[in-house]
Amino acid sequence: MVQSGLLLALYELRASRLSEASVSVGNCARLGYTLRLNIDHIQQDEGSFPWVESEERRRVWCGLYMLDRVIYQVATEFRAPHAVEDPDANFRLPIDDIFCYKRKAPVEGNSHPTFSTPLQVPLCYFAREIQSSRILGQVQMLRRSSDADWSYERFTALDRTLMQFMEILFEQTPGSWAVLCGANAIGLASAISLHQDRLSRAARGAISSTDLDTSFHAITAYIKMVGDICSKFDALEPSRKIPCVPLPAVMCTGEAVLAIRFLRRSYGLAFQFDEEPFRRILVYATRTWTLAGMFGAYVLVSSAENVSEGRLILEYEDAYLRRTAEMTRIQ
Repeated sequence: MVQSGLLLALYELRASRLSEASVSVGNCARLGYTLRLNIDHIQQDEGSFPWVESEERRRVWCGLYMLDRVIYQVATEFRAPHAVEDPDANFRLPIDDIFCYKRKAPVEGNSHPTFSTPLQVPLCYFAREIQSSRILGQVQMLRRSSDADWSYERFTALDRTLMQFMEILFEQTPGSWAVLCGANAIGLASAISLHQDRLSRAARGAISSTDLDTSFHAITAYIKMVGDICSKFDALEPSRKIPCVPLPAVMCTGEAVLAIRFLRRSYGLAFQFDEEPFRRILVYATRTWTLAGMFGAYVLVSSAENVSEGRLILEYEDAYLRRTAEMTRIQ
């Protein structure tokens, strides 16, 4: 039932039915807690839960954990708590898919990577996504905090962790962002979100504006990295492009677009950025994710600011959002 709920949440997210997707994840979380999916069974050979079934339970819970963080980023405006809490430090991470097909225990229980496994240890695609989702969740909780509770120490620790993690990811797959696309995308989105939050709080005088240049240069660098990846993907031959852009990549591209719009409003003509690579990827992604079209509308608005046609583009965005709402009601 939890797996069916996850599929429903993905469908709703695909159709930009964000409120419904958030509710579905919450329902899945409540059912998962009832089924004790959040409790890892350490003994792989115990009669009631052989390792294959234990792995499936972990994968379902980890998938829900990751989807909760993604939906939280795009749908909740950081107002609510997470539906899925961070698992225990000893909760095991997903194993490489190849072992699932072999149908034999891959590693001893006490050597299985867990949530406490250091970032420096090479892990499989899914496990890396979970690690990056955990960091994203921590960024989200910092963004959710009030101005009075915002902590520069927490910001600095997260910033350092993100820089270290992304460096490790690129070292694990040198020359290829695609091998760990999901984890890279979530990490970049986390970094952009972290620095945009700091700049936003400082702009309204809520926190000290000391050393803001660091965040400005950091967020600009992260946006450029996303843009470079978009350009590389767009330059691929059609036969080499994956037909479905991964959801984390859509979220990451959207976060970059929103950050560009924020920086243009804050810095005006002092901030210039070519948004065409982002727009092209979002257009490509709308084949699978209507959500990408919503971000695409933001690209048009951001590009139109400071020019005479701005009002027309804003009217286009309003029309786009109205059509999306009408489609949601019809569905």
